[in-house]
Order: sequence, then structure tokens, then C-alpha cells
Amino acid sequence: MSLRINGRDGLQGLISDVQSGAAEFDTVLVYDVSRWGRFQDIDESAHYEFICRQAGVNVIYCAEHFVDDGTPMYALMKSVKRIMAAEYSRELGTKVLLAQCRFSHMGYKQGGRPGYGLRRVPIGQDGTVKPALQYGERKPCATDRVTLKHGPVEEVAIVRRIYHLYVSEEWTDTHIAAQLRSEGLLNQMGNPWDTCSVRRILINPRYCGEIVFNQTTRRLKETVTANPARLWVHCTDALEPMIDRRTFDAAQAIRLHRAEGPSKDIMLQKIRAIFKKHNRISEALCRSQPVLRKEAILKRFGSFLGACAAAGLPSRFTLGGVLTFLPLSPLGQAPGSCSANSDVLAARDSNTAILSPTPVNHFLWPHFRPVSFTYLVERTAVQEQAITKLSTWTESIMKTLIILFLASIVLSGCVVSPLYGPYGRGYYNGHERWDRDGNRYHRDHYRDDYRRDYYRN
Repeated sequence: MSLRINGRDGLQGLISDVQSGAAEFDTVLVYDVSRWGRFQDIDESAHYEFICRQAGVNVIYCAEHFVDDGTPMYALMKSVKRIMAAEYSRELGTKVLLAQCRFSHMGYKQGGRPGYGLRRVPIGQDGTVKPALQYGERKPCATDRVTLKHGPVEEVAIVRRIYHLYVSEEWTDTHIAAQLRSEGLLNQMGNPWDTCSVRRILINPRYCGEIVFNQTTRRLKETVTANPARLWVHCTDALEPMIDRRTFDAAQAIRLHRAEGPSKDIMLQKIRAIFKKHNRISEALCRSQPVLRKEAILKRFGSFLGACAAAGLPSRFTLGGVLTFLPLSPLGQAPGSCSANSDVLAARDSNTAILSPTPVNHFLWPHFRPVSFTYLVERTAVQEQAITKLSTWTESIMKTLIILFLASIVLSGCVVSPLYGPYGRGYYNGHERWDRDGNRYHRDHYRDDYRRDYYRN
């Protein structure tokens, strides 16, 4: 069915010759209207005919019963023929789909690659089993049907191993692919294993003996779209299974659970367990748990600090960033009494304070937001003096830098201008300058001249 002009080199060459004006013919013989193409947009075939007629090339239909007499009936008949050609494609597509669904329900494969560990085997009309087809080969006869059989024993063993690692060992697709690559194994295309190749095996029901057809559709060469599950065609005993149904269902449940991510309760339990075991918490310790992946934490809590705060752990900050987390029990406060929106600033291990959002500016806070202190422990006088001195020195340094910066801007004109001549600002008003004879210098050239005269004198 010619639904697109793409791939029709003959028709494209004909249109190109006609448009270039170098055509060595003045008439095009067309069998019938549908030979332009069974385009779903009937104006497309009319467009190509118009290109020929516009270039002075006559178009004659050989098998049509109407005559080109230029009457409205002639134009109407051609339009009806184009509609009939497009409708023929739609009806034929429906018939082919129904036949494919019927053969899929009988356990026959309907095109495409078989997958790793499987081979295509054609079966004749009399039930004769023919040799397995290699990659790229077509079935010997159009009336043959294709079934799937197990491939080499080594490939079957790898498929079963992939499911075992995924379900029993709780490995990820990436981990399994890396392990297979490290062993020098190749996939069905002769390439090293990657994550996509492992994923195709883990989601394909053929490995548990089931063939599923009509999951997607591309009717009339349109965009591929997914069909609802009620339109899928299943054959549960199409071939001998490599793995049992329970293992396959377990793999799908694990994949769905990983896609959704762990729940907040499970993640918080893991965080509290790590904190209880190590008496501290950090991102490095959390990365050792598959449940506490960085993507999952960001999805559930927005940040690592948000996760620790939701778990009831106090956060420690310094000017360098987030460090570890200290238990609250030595400080006389239970972990549950810390709210999820509270933060903790710690300059020393014994110098800890919880911060509540009240409008008091504190220079040491790394995010420079208004906070106030509510002490959990009493600080010694030395610690208080150290913090006060640090804050005072830092603020003094910042103020000094700002004053120097502003002073350099203000004094730049007054300090530099006397260097340009012996007469100081008497001859320079910030925009213009005059020499000794009263001639005005251009503002882009006076500096070099006055500097030269100054040092010469």
C-alpha cells in the first residue's frame, strides 16, 4: 500500500524531472487513479497530477472509464476514485489486523525479532517443521506460520540467571548488565550487554511461555500509540517456558515497586536504623542502602536534610556545609521533640544550638536567613567569647572591605587627575582639559600628552 511518497524512487524521479523542465516526454500514462498512491489525504495525489499538468505534461488514465473532457463530472469522478483508493487501504488494514490477532491467539509469532535465547521456526501447511530462521531471513513460503523455540542451552541458562539475579539477589538492570559485560558475554545482536537488553528480557512474557500481541498500533503508518489492555491478544501456552510464571510475576512486581520508589515510612525506618547503629548519619552511610538512593530521597523529601528532619534527627551545620548528625539524648531532648522544620548550627561538638525562624539576623548562619538561638546546652564563657569574637572579626572585615571599595570609587578622579599635569584640576573638570595655550584636548587623547609634558618639565 502506497501511503507515503517516501521510498517510491520512481515517482519521486518523475516529479523531479517534470519540475526541472528537463523531461523528455510530454505525456504520462497512469493505469488508474490509485496508482499515484492510496494516500489518506486525497489532495496529495491530486497535487502530483497538478504538478505534471502545470509543467505542460499531459496525464492519461488507461483503465478508467471516464474521459478527460474537463467537465465537473470528470473532476467529481476522479475525487471519488481517490476516496475509494484511501478507503481500500483502511479496509485492508482492518482485515490484516484481524488475521494477525487470530494467528497470535493460536500461538504463532507475527513479525519482529524473537529475543535473546529464542529462535523462529517456520511450520508448513502440512505441519512440517522447517529449519530455524537466522537473523534477517524470511520464511520460505507465504503460507508458512512462525513459532518460537528455545535457542542454545547457553543462552537459556543466561536468561534464567538474569531472572535469578533480579528476583532473588535483588540486583538492578545496570548491575546485571555490568556483570555480564565483565564476563565477556554478548547479547543477541553480538554487542556487549547493556541495561536496555537486560530490561527487554525481564519484561518480555515470552520467557514464561506467553505471547502477547496488539500492545501497540501504527495503523496506516501513523505515530505508534499504546493500546488499552483490553485489546491485547494473549496466548499463554505458545511455547515452552524458560522460567515459571511465579518468577516472572515477581520480577514485574519488583520493577513496579522500584519505579514507584520506596515509601516514606520505609525510608525513615532505614535512616533511624543507620543512626542507631553508627550513632551518626551521613550521605555516605545512606548510599550503602539501596532504599536510600539519592533520587528516592529527593523525590520523597526534597533533600537529604529534609529526610533527616522528618526522621527526627537534628541537623548539624557549619560554614563549610552539612557534616554529620549528633544524637539528641545526651543533650537532654528526645529525638521526637525536634520538629521537621528545625535546623541546628554547630561550630563544635559541644557547642550546639537549635534555630527557630524569628527575625534576628545572625552572620554565622551559612544561608544568611533570620534565625534566633534556643540553647539545648549551656555554653561556657570561653565558648561564648570565641563565637562572639569570630562574629565580630568577620563583620569588621566585611565592613572594612566595603569601605575601601567605596573609597576607591570616590577618590579615583581626585587622585589620578593631578598626575596628568602641573596645574592639577585647574585644567581638568572631569570631562575636558585645556593646555597652556587654551587649546582643548579631546578626552580620549589628553592623558598621554599631559603625562609626557609633566615628566619632561
